[in-house]
Amino acid sequence: MHRQNEHKQHTENMQLKNVFDQPRNGAFVIEKFKNNDDDIAFYTGFPDLERFKICFEYFGDSVNQITSPRDKLTPMNQFFLVMCRLRLRLFVKDLAERFNVSKTTVSRIFNKWVNLLYHDLKEIDIWPSRELVDMNIPQCFKDKYPATRVIIDATEMQSITYIYKEITKLSKLPEKLERGHGVMPDKGFDIQDQLAATGAILNIPPFVTAGQ
Repeated sequence: MHRQNEHKQHTENMQLKNVFDQPRNGAFVIEKFKNNDDDIAFYTGFPDLERFKICFEYFGDSVNQITSPRDKLTPMNQFFLVMCRLRLRLFVKDLAERFNVSKTTVSRIFNKWVNLLYHDLKEIDIWPSRELVDMNIPQCFKDKYPATRVIIDATEMQSITYIYKEITKLSKLPEKLERGHGVMPDKGFDIQDQLAATGAILNIPPFVTAGQ
């Protein structure tokens, strides 16, 4: 009996260990793309699965606080869903169909994970230097908007100025800007008053003002 229990435990451990080797047939899950770095990069922004997993594992026990064994999606596939939305700006309905869950579930997963990402990553300085921005900005963009320091966007949010002002305040964006820096906003980001003290410029491109 003891040997049978050991064998059963070993089998269960191997199933957990080899989860990436057992993708569900036809399902849109991270396991499906384990051998395709191009797809991993396309959907998540990570160059390969290994670095995707490293980032996921960085959150450690925090993941257990926002997930449950009863969830339809594994914690790693919840993280995959969130990365797909952040990377490709996919709509909730699109993600619900891809992952075979309800739209409510997609929204709940996204909100929980975004809060976790903010809490665990907020101390990491991801603000690039002016020199780095100038080095990587496309020439066609540099020719038309040379002072641009940052582009801010808020896809799928209502055009309520108050919300945008709060986003700007919470992100501490004005504190990162200097005189002459250009900020290119999405439609609705009327935040010129918040930038005034820094001397930064709100640079609204024609296609935004035209409602395109």
